[in-house]
Amino acid sequence: MCDFKTHYKNSLNRHLATHEVEGVRKKYTCDLCDYKACQKDSLDIHKLTHAAGIDKKYKCEMCDYKTHFKHGLKKHQLVHDVQKNNEKYKCEMCDFKTHYKNSLNRHLATHEVEGVRKRYTCDLCDYKARQKDSLDIHKLTHAHAEGIDKKYKCEMCDYKTHGKAHLKSHQLIHDVQGIHKKYKCGKCDYKAHWSSSLKRHQATHEAEGLPKKYACDLCDYKASQKGHLKLHKLKHGERIDKKYKCEMCDYKTHVKQNLKTHQLVHDVHGIHMKYKCELCDYKTPHRGRLNCHQSIHDVEGIHKKYKCGMCDYKTHFNHDLKKHQVVHGIHKKHKCDMCDYKTHFKQNLKQHQLVHDVQGINKKYQCGMCDYKTHWNSCLKSHQARHEVQGVAKKYTCDMCDYKACRKDSLYIHKLTHAEGICKN
Repeated sequence: MCDFKTHYKNSLNRHLATHEVEGVRKKYTCDLCDYKACQKDSLDIHKLTHAAGIDKKYKCEMCDYKTHFKHGLKKHQLVHDVQKNNEKYKCEMCDFKTHYKNSLNRHLATHEVEGVRKRYTCDLCDYKARQKDSLDIHKLTHAHAEGIDKKYKCEMCDYKTHGKAHLKSHQLIHDVQGIHKKYKCGKCDYKAHWSSSLKRHQATHEAEGLPKKYACDLCDYKASQKGHLKLHKLKHGERIDKKYKCEMCDYKTHVKQNLKTHQLVHDVHGIHMKYKCELCDYKTPHRGRLNCHQSIHDVEGIHKKYKCGMCDYKTHFNHDLKKHQVVHGIHKKHKCDMCDYKTHFKQNLKQHQLVHDVQGINKKYQCGMCDYKTHWNSCLKSHQARHEVQGVAKKYTCDMCDYKACRKDSLYIHKLTHAEGICKN
């Protein structure tokens, strides 16, 4: 039925059960919910999720995690392996290491090895994949056009999905009180819903024996994680080709996701604006932006779920709450060594330090048409708009005079000059 192979007969039997064969049904049913299974042992394992009165006998010595299964405890204990001593699966083609065999297999697929090709192709578009399950997941993106309903629905909002795992992951955003945050830091009271979030947090601890061991050979940047160093090195991009190119303009980038985001600027007809606000005509290609937008309709603050424990401040967003909490007597720990500037945030300090760069040594954004340089990407974009490039028109025009602008915000500022009753200071 497919090209699956294994050394063991029982593994083959379990795999065969995944095929929806006519006449083969899930005959083992749970008497407490609608769960069904092809194998009895799968049902027995499932029933443990209903076992409220049965003690979870396997307990973690480093946190309060408990489980019914020994292998579940072993898998959990890997989240405490901050120094990565137990990453036993290693790639022979690079220095990638991981705790999990399937993670290694996914990583190996990223290597462009001769003779290894993307053999699974989508019959609805030109998508190709190395693994069949990747193709199956991709095909769900066409499900709306095929008339297939998203059968997994959230009971607390109108979210729908094709995947049960996606629904479980989504439901965590409704866990405002953090009851289901099972990943806990052993050095502080930080908790998270996801193992990856915990790992990122743990890297922020400047613990003895855990230095930032990944150093950039082009500047003095250091990182706790190799992935962060790779992203940083892209800033020295004059030595690395930007392999992702836009077919409609000369935009290039190192990151595939950045190209996808950029291509949306060419979507003049709004074809990809699939997320729509039900209260106004706002549209966006990004679900996160729609969520942010919808908060402006919450005038009474009913859905402000993030609350300050020291005052009555409430907000829609966790990052706004964190910014607010610094006003409650916490010292500004980030200080400038060239003046008396202080701040709560490391990023603010970095931005401030640029004002001391009088000679412009750290002005990394350069104009390709003149010798203009700046510290900020936004300033470079504003500058480039001043160049009268052939084929690039000033598309924003004033309906009250013959003024034209390259940018919408420039036109808006200009229109204020026509506004009666506004004083010129």
